[in-house]
Amino acid sequence: MFRAQIQEQGGGIPIVAGNIDAYSEGDIGWFADRSLFNLADGTDIPFRHTGVLHKEDGEWKFIQLHASIGVSNEEEFGKELTT
Repeated sequence: MFRAQIQEQGGGIPIVAGNIDAYSEGDIGWFADRSLFNLADGTDIPFRHTGVLHKEDGEWKFIQLHASIGVSNEEEFGKELTT
């Protein structure tokens, strides 16, 4: 679904990081941030996201990721997206 929504927005949406809070203990890491999607027309859309990662073979891999903008896709992007 997320891949379809990205393609519906033109193939990619740059993300501008906010003031990220990130922590780790051993092979587990977690973060929270308020960032911006930067659309091709110059529109910035604020969103919040959190995640949990696990370090496997020296690389961090997501085991949980959540992102939300708090309003409907139609309201924020001006069109219906795949859900």
